[in-house]
Amino acid sequence: MALPIALGLMLVLSIALVAVMTLSGASDRSADRSTADQIALSVAEAGLNHAQSLLANADASASTALPPSSSPVTITAEGGTVRYWGSLDTTPDPDQWTVTAASSVPNPAGGAPLTHTVSARLEVVVPIAGNEAWNYVFSD
Repeated sequence: MALPIALGLMLVLSIALVAVMTLSGASDRSADRSTADQIALSVAEAGLNHAQSLLANADASASTALPPSSSPVTITAEGGTVRYWGSLDTTPDPDQWTVTAASSVPNPAGGAPLTHTVSARLEVVVPIAGNEAWNYVFSD
């Protein structure tokens, strides 16, 4: 009589152990994927910021400050790589740049890399000569 009860108890405990191991493994994989997704977003934003810094230091009339989407620039950032490109729209006033960056980071589970794409529309503003901020006194 004791042997069937012991075997039944062992079966229940074995099933519970397998369930706990499976759930903890799934949680670990989910956390790794979430971290990789956050890295992909950070790398894409880093590429967008890099492109914006190029525009900030370019001549306001330079329509070639950023490459077109057909030949994006690829740079390596911490955690992955990012491609960025831009297009200048001279129709609105002021002109507007559409800047896009696409990241690629390794997938922690293997397989295809994780990607993330961000974009921004930036107005081209030409500063007025002699209107620098240090010529004024500001107060709260």
